[in-house]
Amino acid sequence: MVRRYFVAMARGVAFAGLALAGLLAGLLLIVALAPVFVGLVFTHMPVVEGTRFLPRFARRLTGRWSTVDIPDPYRPAPEPVRPEADGWYRDGDQLFKHGWWPNYQKRFTWIGEDPATWRDHLWMLANGIVGTVLGLLPVAALGYGLFGLIAPWQPFGIAWYAGVPLGLAPLIGLPLMVLGVLSAPHLVTAQCRWNRLLLRVRRERGARSRPRVWLGDRLRTIGYGAAVAAFGVLGFLLFLANLIVLVVSQFTGMQPLVWPPLVEASRTLPNMARARVKELLGAEIPDPYLAEPPLPRPRPDGKYQAARHLYRTAGPVIRHERWKWVMTDRATWRDLAWMLLNTFVSLLPFLPAVLACIGTFGWVLPWFWEPLLAYFFDKTPEPGYTLADLLLPKSTLLGLLPGFFELVFGVLLTVLAFVITPRLLLIYAKWNKYLLAPTKSALLAKRVQTLTESRADASDAQAAELRRIERDLHDGAQARLVAMGLKLGAAEVLIDRDPAAAKALVAQVREASSVALRELRDLVRGIHPPVLAERGLVDAVRALGLDSALGVEVTGELPGRPEAPVESAAYFGVSEVLANATKHAEATRLAIHLEHDGERLRIVATDDGRGGADPASGSGLRGIERRFATFDGTFTVDSPVGGPTKVIMELPCALSSPKTSTSSETA
Repeated sequence: MVRRYFVAMARGVAFAGLALAGLLAGLLLIVALAPVFVGLVFTHMPVVEGTRFLPRFARRLTGRWSTVDIPDPYRPAPEPVRPEADGWYRDGDQLFKHGWWPNYQKRFTWIGEDPATWRDHLWMLANGIVGTVLGLLPVAALGYGLFGLIAPWQPFGIAWYAGVPLGLAPLIGLPLMVLGVLSAPHLVTAQCRWNRLLLRVRRERGARSRPRVWLGDRLRTIGYGAAVAAFGVLGFLLFLANLIVLVVSQFTGMQPLVWPPLVEASRTLPNMARARVKELLGAEIPDPYLAEPPLPRPRPDGKYQAARHLYRTAGPVIRHERWKWVMTDRATWRDLAWMLLNTFVSLLPFLPAVLACIGTFGWVLPWFWEPLLAYFFDKTPEPGYTLADLLLPKSTLLGLLPGFFELVFGVLLTVLAFVITPRLLLIYAKWNKYLLAPTKSALLAKRVQTLTESRADASDAQAAELRRIERDLHDGAQARLVAMGLKLGAAEVLIDRDPAAAKALVAQVREASSVALRELRDLVRGIHPPVLAERGLVDAVRALGLDSALGVEVTGELPGRPEAPVESAAYFGVSEVLANATKHAEATRLAIHLEHDGERLRIVATDDGRGGADPASGSGLRGIERRFATFDGTFTVDSPVGGPTKVIMELPCALSSPKTSTSSETA
């Protein structure tokens, strides 16, 4: 029985040691993350993968000591990049001779997009305080109580113990020892639950109790506030780096060479802030940056022009155009202003973390560490002496409070920190949205550029479609019609002298006409399917599902019909998604849901395949993406390795002519 309690105390000490190691690892992660914002992406991922053994070890200890296993929440590692037929390795629109860089990029994206990575970081930083307090509390109570038992007989040079004479110290020391020993198993259980709260696989909120959801949200937001302050300091360093490089390169003439790469690397930090604003406010901040300049084209004489200068190679022109692009983009200067001002504004969401630490200091630490700290600081406490008297000057608010009110004030500060943290984060998010959102002129410029690109894509797609129709007609129906004419001419010659042969030729012509008619129908169906024109989008999608080898479930209803071009684009988008799920994803089922919210047609398709779909690889999905862009629509693919694949298609449109069939059906 006694062994159980002392084993629990040893486990608490082990958890405290793990918490301190995690805190050091968390600080190392912050240091390793800083070079990423200046383009040095080689520092962060090895440190993240190297420090994952700490949360893994915490999961094993928690499972062993609480009998509730915590499985690893990490997403499966991506498959290595395979070379193409020509031996090159492809990463988006770039080709590489060797596969190490595309593989590194994939693993970097995998690490950064895995929510478990950031929960590990939060656990390392927050557990450095929580784990240490919970783990060492029983040992501290036992040691403080033991000190009270032996204090009357030891010449420590103090006359008071916890506010009472040394003669009464055993009356306080013995209960503290008992309390420390008896609380050890319960605090170990609390530590295990705390670890499960942050390190387990995230479940839906409906499966958790409201108090736990509230507490977990507040702890996460307090940790995020501390991270915001750290990124505020990092932003200030980036601002200084940009300022120094801009000024020095201006005088040395190297500005087009060194400043644009630094600006592009520095944009990572504002982009992270924009992504967080979307999570907090539910409103996405559009990308405010102007599109990158196109590659220069040579003049008729073979030289490249940049302003009034001519160059033999395109390198100087590219550097000049990118420097001009960075300098004329207003978002560049707004980002720099945000980096400078955010250094001070980021202290606002950091305030709850400060209040929580001061509050914890006020109601936890003074009960156990006052005599020890007084001994080490060589100060003798007087009656009513508290830890605040030792560490804080009388000019501070906490230093003016007596021991009891110090406890009450600490609890109130802790509660206040939990209450105000979401409101401060919302204020901070609105500040980010105000400064990081694009201006009206930037939105107009991007809109014009998007329309120009989509018009060019639409023209190219239309020209390609016309060439395909011309080729199909020339090689198919036209060739058959020519052959039919020749056979009819031969039958006309043979009809008098050899009626049997003429009859056979006419039969061949009739069969050829059937084949030509079928080819023409297939061609027309490829341009605009008859079922789409007759029954509408939902029934046309359902017909696609019936013709597919997959189990396709089509749900949803449309109160009317979109315009014919929009309806056709949506139909062929679903057709391409269905074809990819059948050929490449190795899926067995596909769920398609259609709806219209009054402004946009939304189609969501989810399969149970192996995932890994990427429109940037040049597949048919890229063509559908360009086709949707013509209508100012979006085509989003979420396809992690291992699946499932979720495709969201949205097209702005109005509905008219209510259709008849709106029921759901499983094909």
